[in-house]
Amino acid sequence: MLRIVKNEEGVLLPATIVLLFIVCLAILAASSAFQSKYQIYDSLEKSNIQDAVKKVEMSKEELVNDEDLGME
Repeated sequence: MLRIVKNEEGVLLPATIVLLFIVCLAILAASSAFQSKYQIYDSLEKSNIQDAVKKVEMSKEELVNDEDLGME
């Protein structure tokens, strides 16, 4: 196979360009998948933080209500 490439004039440059294109597509696909995964984890983290804040606020309200009932 290498003899055919060496014997043909002008084949090495297009073959190199095709290989470079394939490698660039693979890198682009990998980085796109990583970015998508990162965005999913980021949105889950924000959602969990909001839920935790809501739970803390609810527990504070319940504590205040319990104290108010005890003082009466």
